[in-house]
Amino acid sequence: MYLGVDIHKAFCQTTVMDETGAIVDRAKVPTDLAHLDEYFRRFSGSKAVIESNTVWEFVYERLQSLGIRTVLANPLQVKAIAKGKKKTDKVDSATLAHLLRTDMIPEAWVGPKDLRDLRKDVRARQGLRSISTALKNQVYAEYIRTGVPYVEGALGTVKGRERASERLGSDRRVAAQLDILEVVEETIKDYNHELLQPKFEESPPAKLLATIPGVGYYTALTVVAFIGDVGRFPDSSSLVSYAGLAPSIHQSATVTRLGPITKAGPHQLRWVLQEAFQMHARHCPSRNDCQPCKFYRRIVRRRGKHAAMTAGAAKLLRVMYWMLKMNQPYRPQGMEPRGYTEGEPR
Repeated sequence: MYLGVDIHKAFCQTTVMDETGAIVDRAKVPTDLAHLDEYFRRFSGSKAVIESNTVWEFVYERLQSLGIRTVLANPLQVKAIAKGKKKTDKVDSATLAHLLRTDMIPEAWVGPKDLRDLRKDVRARQGLRSISTALKNQVYAEYIRTGVPYVEGALGTVKGRERASERLGSDRRVAAQLDILEVVEETIKDYNHELLQPKFEESPPAKLLATIPGVGYYTALTVVAFIGDVGRFPDSSSLVSYAGLAPSIHQSATVTRLGPITKAGPHQLRWVLQEAFQMHARHCPSRNDCQPCKFYRRIVRRRGKHAAMTAGAAKLLRVMYWMLKMNQPYRPQGMEPRGYTEGEPR
């Protein structure tokens, strides 16, 4: 049997097809453990397909545990293959089942469990940092509204937050924001120390990437979490495309135009790469001889700093690709991939 499963937060719409394409069953199954087990247990030994969304991992792991060979589909590519005017949950699940039966599913890569857990860890840390940044911006706005001299990064330290409390703490609203900010900052500190730093120490690929100036343990872990096995990318251009840092292309006849980056990949990966390259461009000790830094200066002259930072992030990702591929630390003069033989570190 071939099962197309259209997942939603509250329920899963399923369509079951046999080898001839005949629909043998349809059901709307609540997305919880008991109902999933009750419905899907009888299809052990069959094959199922689900699309990547917010709750895919729970359903994927449950179907796998029930003996159902489960494939994760790329939703954007499925839409490109089977776009129609009529879109309902039943149609979507039937389309998935049909594509699975005819071996036309654009499959997405599913990393091992420990790598998926690492992705959750780095995403959670980014979520905490986003909360911290939002609170800081609110307090900084209060600085400006009350005429208190504003100091860049003043809320990034314990002493800075104490001074802000002394100056603005009489305002109950600001005092509450500062209290919450202190809790969030302490949580981030503990989260880094107790979870992320030990995982960094246990990850040789992350420690290798951290040899790049401007790349810290969090950036290195994020890159490793989203790349996984670098061998699944045939070249560095494929990795740049996966990250959404490749320029979009508009071609007609003999005219080819390059547009903005596609932003097709995980936005957390793009964000940390752009932040890391910004730090690299500022603090690289070998900036006069460093290939990414020289590349950045050339792009700045041609297209400005904003475009150069984005191009620099893509360049940095290419460097990371070859570092992981060749199992070598960072070299400012370049990684010399030409002549590299698979399995033979240079």
